[in-house]
Amino acid sequence: MFLASRASRACFTGATRFRPSTIPRLYSNVPVPKKLGRGAPIKTIVLVTVISFALLDLTTRLMDKKSDNKKSFTEKEYEEAIKAGLKRKTRMFKTKELPGGVFLCPPPPASVTSAATFDARVDALQKQLGARVIDLEALIAEQRADADSRYGLLLDNLAAQGDSAVYPPGLFPALIGMEFKSIRRQLIAEAGEEATEISYPTPIIVKNFPRTVENATKFEEDIAFASKLVVFGKVDTENEKFIEDQQLREYSQLAGYFEIVDKLFFVEEVDGSVVERLRQ
Repeated sequence: MFLASRASRACFTGATRFRPSTIPRLYSNVPVPKKLGRGAPIKTIVLVTVISFALLDLTTRLMDKKSDNKKSFTEKEYEEAIKAGLKRKTRMFKTKELPGGVFLCPPPPASVTSAATFDARVDALQKQLGARVIDLEALIAEQRADADSRYGLLLDNLAAQGDSAVYPPGLFPALIGMEFKSIRRQLIAEAGEEATEISYPTPIIVKNFPRTVENATKFEEDIAFASKLVVFGKVDTENEKFIEDQQLREYSQLAGYFEIVDKLFFVEEVDGSVVERLRQ
């Protein structure tokens, strides 16, 4: 009876008791990994680093290739490129548009040539060439006399400082450029807006300019290439850095600069042979 009552209770509750040893231990069949040594984490880090750099290099090459294959730009990208200064700057005059040539005549120091002799020789050269003269000193006087001048106040302030004044390198080229711009407007007006070519055959003498090498390079970058730098009198172009007088030193440096590019022309006396020699 005792056994029967225990069996009936087991059937009623639906519970079955098992010994712990009879429950299958499924996890016992999974192999336990070996204990990692101290060197394993370092190897793993190195491997991950190498793979990362390889992926980075591959991504960079793909991006570069994509950039190289890009042949067109949107309107917005084009405007941004222009604003970034990527638009190429063009010179005001091409050499072929000034077939008569451009001759620069810088003002000499008194130790080289007097102001009166310089003026007389420039006048004689102008007659020999049949040239148009653009005089920097005259332009400065005009700007200072004009109440509405763009550069008048600046020129007045610099003049008041005397020999200690430091003139911006682009100031004098800007004044000269205004005259060349006027010539260009005149040529376009005569040829018509639709004309593809213009030409100014008259030789141009730029008097009292340039004063420094910076003036000269700015002129040739923005306005036109000079045909010759005309120097009245001999100057030392080899030892200019040892010259103490600033005006003479800058004059010598200027002559030396144009001598390097074979555009320096010495004139002692203006005679009939000057024109022929200038055009060689």
